[in-house]
Amino acid sequence: MSEEIESKRVRGTGSKSVYDTLRNEILALTLPPGQLLDETTLAERFDMSRSPIREALIRLAGEELVVTLSNRST
Repeated sequence: MSEEIESKRVRGTGSKSVYDTLRNEILALTLPPGQLLDETTLAERFDMSRSPIREALIRLAGEELVVTLSNRST
């Protein structure tokens, strides 16, 4: 039973994890400038819903590390 508890994510940490990972990849140029970031693709990659992905992208946009295009990808 303790393994079940350890494997669950703490609520609210998903967005921070995605934010930290994407921020590091952007700054290290692992994600090249101009790379399209699709919420659905990122949700599949990080195995979580689109809400924490969206929150992470909003934070990155606030730091001007990504540009959000209306009705399109980031």
